[in-house]
Amino acid sequence: MGKNDNFEKKLEQLDDIVNKLESGDLSLTEALKSFEDGIKIYNTCHETLKHVEDQVKILIDSVELGDKVEVAFEDDGE
Repeated sequence: MGKNDNFEKKLEQLDDIVNKLESGDLSLTEALKSFEDGIKIYNTCHETLKHVEDQVKILIDSVELGDKVEVAFEDDGE
């Protein structure tokens, strides 16, 4: 599974958590646990997006400078 697949999966998980929280059907304990899980998933997604943003900036800077730069888009299984 590639990083993009994992990112999409995490977004789906986050969407599911939001839907559960919005339903109001969870106990306080379940809601708190779901919220905690959602924060963890959000942080993981945010880190992934930040990494991609940094790589895109490198590529844009290299184009503006006329350099040929290769940036490895890592697939660490996440």
